[in-house]
Amino acid sequence: MDWLRHDLRAALRLLARRPGYSLLAVLTLAIGLGVNTVAFGAVNALLFRSSRIARGEEISWLFIGTRTQPLADASLPMFERVRRESKTLESVAAEGRVALAYETGAQTDQIWALAVSPDYFLTVHLPLAFGRTWRADESSPDTLVVLVTERFWRSRLGASRDLSSLTLKINRQPARVVGVVRDDFEDPGGVFEPDVFVALNARALLGLPTAYGEASNRWLTLITRPKHGATEDAIRADVLPIVRDEAAAEGESAEDLRVSYTRIADGNPSLRSFTRIATIGLVAVGSVLLIACFNVAGLLLARSVERQRELGIRSALGASRARLISQLLAENTVLAALGAGVAILLARWSAVLLSAFSLPAPIPERLQFPTDWRLFGYTAALAAFAAVVPALAPAWHVLGSDLTSWLKAGAGSAGGHRQTQCGRRTVLRGDAHSDP
Repeated sequence: MDWLRHDLRAALRLLARRPGYSLLAVLTLAIGLGVNTVAFGAVNALLFRSSRIARGEEISWLFIGTRTQPLADASLPMFERVRRESKTLESVAAEGRVALAYETGAQTDQIWALAVSPDYFLTVHLPLAFGRTWRADESSPDTLVVLVTERFWRSRLGASRDLSSLTLKINRQPARVVGVVRDDFEDPGGVFEPDVFVALNARALLGLPTAYGEASNRWLTLITRPKHGATEDAIRADVLPIVRDEAAAEGESAEDLRVSYTRIADGNPSLRSFTRIATIGLVAVGSVLLIACFNVAGLLLARSVERQRELGIRSALGASRARLISQLLAENTVLAALGAGVAILLARWSAVLLSAFSLPAPIPERLQFPTDWRLFGYTAALAAFAAVVPALAPAWHVLGSDLTSWLKAGAGSAGGHRQTQCGRRTVLRGDAHSDP
């Protein structure tokens, strides 16, 4: 490992001697790496978000669909029937999106709520900034108790930590705030960004339409926690007769119903079709890095031509071609590492910027852009690529050249350069003597 430390120290000294060249090479690689890192950050935020959901390996989605639409949500009667009669599920929670009216003085604004079932907080880990979730006896049809998100708390409620002073008026009903949900909460049901959390059984108190309780309205996402030892096949075999009986009782066709049970940690199956598109997009964006590598390769090749005499002397002193190529590779590795560091900073700044905005959708949706091990690993792999590829051109130049002739050419060049300088000084002295 001594040779590696020696090569890296020598590379740092060489780069420090040419700060302009070094800065240009680092910025070129940083642009190529940064564009790819930011693009992967968006893919990571969308396709790998399920693995970041707290305790995602313990909970699962339960979809009740049909042959043509297998990943469908459930109605309220179907959810209640599954929750009561399932023998393989420890808990069944439901969440649904609801638009509400938020009154502040004479002004009324629309806000979005996540209506959750009583078992929701036992199934889904809800990170709180402070406060608590409501108790079972608090979430009654006569009392409106809510949780608010951290962003709503800051922008609408003045960021007061005194929960007893926080009162809301939602759909003309006073509501009491008992907790504030952290801004980094990732909802298992999707990228929906609610303002408040309300109890599912507070529909009548909020004056919601009766359609929310009808069997034809599939608006609830089911999140379950299986019993110990329950397999996917056993859960499907347990739940399917329940939902078919409920559909038959409601006068619907039951034969076409299908039950899909998917662990949240395995990823949302509805997003698997985007994997190919994301891969094509990353490959296309990779062309920016390839162009940056070609530009840096040109810089390195020009630099190796300038260093012909130095490389020739090293060869004459016994350095093998492999050692010379190792030195060139170490130099480019330092450039790639610096470029990767700038790319990570760019990705982090982009993540903070993009996370502050909601997606352009009819309902508020927002992606979390984490700087996690996937992003670091992807950037490290690209940096390794950027360290090797630009060094191929000068390495090929070293392998295919006569290093002894480099030494002679370098000496001739140096001698010619000195003769030129002497000639210039002679001309200047002659001009000075001839000046009257």
